[in-house]
Order: sequence, then C-alpha cells, then structure tokens
Amino acid sequence: MQERISYDTLHIIFEGEPKIERLQLLSEFSITLRDSKVCRHTAKVKGLRVIVKNGQTKVTGSASRFLNGTSLSVCGPKHLELFLFKLGESLGLDENVVHSGHVTRIDLAANLIVPRTPKQYLALMQTPPQTNPLRHTRNHVTFKSSRRQINIYAKIPEAERYSLVPAEYRGLHVLRAENRLNRPSEQCKCDVSAAELLSPAFYNLLCNMWLDRMETISFYPQIRFVPSNRVQQIRDSYAMFGIEANGGLDQALARVATEQQAGKTTSSQAYRLRKWIRGLPNSCPSVETRDLETEFRQAIHRAADSSASASASASASAKLVTAA
Repeated sequence: MQERISYDTLHIIFEGEPKIERLQLLSEFSITLRDSKVCRHTAKVKGLRVIVKNGQTKVTGSASRFLNGTSLSVCGPKHLELFLFKLGESLGLDENVVHSGHVTRIDLAANLIVPRTPKQYLALMQTPPQTNPLRHTRNHVTFKSSRRQINIYAKIPEAERYSLVPAEYRGLHVLRAENRLNRPSEQCKCDVSAAELLSPAFYNLLCNMWLDRMETISFYPQIRFVPSNRVQQIRDSYAMFGIEANGGLDQALARVATEQQAGKTTSSQAYRLRKWIRGLPNSCPSVETRDLETEFRQAIHRAADSSASASASASASAKLVTAA
C-alpha cells in the first residue's frame, strides 16, 4: 500500500482508426448511423470508452483501472508506459500513433490514509479561492474553476461499487484526492502528448500542481455543544450540527441559492439567510479544527514526498541504463 500520486482518468485522441474487425472484438461494440451512413463506432475495453469518428480514436477512462482492475493501485510514468503498450495492442494502433496521441484531460489522484472517517474531513472543508462548489455531501466534495476541478471523497465505498478493494486497504479510512486538468496544454504551457506523460519531469510538474491545489483547501471551525442559558446560542449550535451533518456551510449556502433561483425565497430573504449562515461559526462555541487540517496536510505531503522519491529513483535508473 502506497500513498502516491497517480495517473487516473485520461482523455486521449489518436489520429487514425482501428480496423473494424478489431473493434468488433471489444465489449459493448456499437455503430451510430446518420442519414443511413456510419458516423461513429463505440466500444469498451477494460473500463475504457473508445469512440472512433472522423478518422480519430478517442479513449476515455482510468489508466490504473485498465491495468489492475481498481483505481486504488498506483499508476506512475512506468505503469503508464505499460498502459499505452496494452492499449495500442488492444486497438491495433501503431506505437507511434499511440505515443503521439493528444491528451485533453488528466486526472492526478492520491489515496490518502487518514485516522478518522472521511466524512469528518469533508464536512468541514471550505471552498478554495477562485473556485465554486459543485458538490458538497457527506462522502464527496467537488470544487471547480474554469480549467480545473478538485474531487475529494470517501474512496472505499466508491471502490466497492466498481471493483474489488485490495486487502491492504480494508478497514482503513481512505480519502481520494483528485486534481482534474481540462485542456492540460494550456495549463502546462506545452503540447501534451501521450509520450509526454511518461516523462518523470512532466510527472513532477503535475505532482507539484496537485499539491498546490490541495494546499488551497482549509477547514471551517468544528462546532461543539456547550450548555448555555442563551436561547439564541443553543439554537445556532443545533443549526450548525444540522448543517455539518448535511455537507457543511458551502452546501447550505448552495441550497439557499437554489431556493432563490426556484422562486421559493425572495432576494431579501436569501440575503438574510446567507448572512445568518455565514455568522453561525462566530456565534457558536467551537473547537479548533487544527488536528483535522493538520492530518489532511500531512497526508497530502506524504503522497507528494513519496511520488517525488519514486520519480527520482526512476530517473536515476534510466540514467544508469543509458550510461550502460
């Protein structure tokens, strides 16, 4: 078991099409017609979705799940080399075609081992600057900006739905922390080909971007109930307990916006609700969430340090092979 930053979901577009006979051997093969003419073929191979259209082949899915049946496994540059080889073999695409494929999305992820249940961390996570909350539930938070997306969620329940959980992860609390890069060429300031993903230097760049994004996450204070003769404070404490149990302050504020858009509250009512919700942490007795935040930061740095060490070892091995 390793807390390493890994390649997960990738979107890659290859120039060229597999032979129809090869596609027909894959699962869920189908043909889409338009005006009685074939406009695209689709299929699946080990969880990857394959779309063939207009002389191009688009592949979408988890590289680690393709190789090992679960995204809990590590998938670094060396593993990705095997992934590209097996993918080309499955589709009957030439190695040069595979390595020159254009990458349009990269998900980099780490499985963080934490001492408490994931929902305790997720409920208190604040929306990072320059992002918007897309989802904030007990088991999953999503923060999105124009080109990036952060997903943090309880990994074991998700893994149990799609694949077997490796024995070494059973009984552990695992937070999955993913940084999604859409249009990575714009963010990395270079053309990103499939071959570029095999470079330890490029992998290090992505790992640094992952760590930078995870470090933008901070935590709300954790509310505790303290006996009080002030009715307002008791009421606010119970309100905060309910808010924490249902996704935290960001989710509560998102519900207010939804209600306003649906016409169920007026703009002035929504304003007062938002003001009241934002003021709850100040009016309720609270305990520091320093332990929770420290545990999260220790986990992301363990993953980053482990990835840097593995990358350095791979680079050193490559130099020795070249020298020989």
